[in-house]
Amino acid sequence: KFKSSDIPFASAEQRDDVLHQPVTANGRTFNVCGVNVGNPVVCVFVDKFEDDWREIGRSLETHEAFPDRANIVFVRVIDDENIEIKIWERGVGETSSSGTCVSGAAALSAYIGYTSKKMAVHTDGGITEFLWRDDGEMIITGRADLAYCGKFNAEVRA
Repeated sequence: KFKSSDIPFASAEQRDDVLHQPVTANGRTFNVCGVNVGNPVVCVFVDKFEDDWREIGRSLETHEAFPDRANIVFVRVIDDENIEIKIWERGVGETSSSGTCVSGAAALSAYIGYTSKKMAVHTDGGITEFLWRDDGEMIITGRADLAYCGKFNAEVRA
């Protein structure tokens, strides 16, 4: 969903899509693009990842322009079939990969015309294949690796 009310993106008027809208955070203005793929995803397209992308992500996540907060994704387009992303996930912080953020970044890249509807999305957690079919269905395919293993003892109470 691309409408400003679906993301939601606070604007003076209802917008059919949120593309390259200026939002100021950390004393700088960023042109943001937004989509809702089950969760709000806001992308900042960049030529390179800035050293302070985490600080910017933290500021944009809670910016008044996003009343429900948003996942902030920095997107570097490599070519027509590859993008690289850095993810600041709302309520979590830096995240190595996220299906929602991969889908949002890929969908916006294709919607804007930066890429095709089939691409590889490169994250710190690995590569996810993305396909936005002609019927509107989005398919992501990637690895799922064990990140942590432990035991929970329900009898122990704090």
